[in-house]
Amino acid sequence: MNSRSTIFGSEDTKEVRYAPWLIKEHTFKHSMGFMGACTLGHFAWSITVPCNIMALGFVANWSRRCYQILTSCINKIELHEDGEKVTIFTNLGKEFVVKISDIKKL
Repeated sequence: MNSRSTIFGSEDTKEVRYAPWLIKEHTFKHSMGFMGACTLGHFAWSITVPCNIMALGFVANWSRRCYQILTSCINKIELHEDGEKVTIFTNLGKEFVVKISDIKKL
């Protein structure tokens, strides 16, 4: 017998899934920074290398932020039989067993 009951399950829903708002926001901001750095590099030959490094920084920061957002998404929450612990499943398939009293809203 399963000692856990599902409280929340994202795979059970029929809703259309969209990219999270934070990813859209980071994509817009970082693409504007990337294009600005590339444009600035085309205006003056003496600062081409620093502008390329700056553009690379925007791309690296964008990918790091999006990775953080996407890996912290919760797909499923199961309540244990004792009523004191839950199992949280993330996007990457990791499971975390935590006490309900230890969960804090961010």
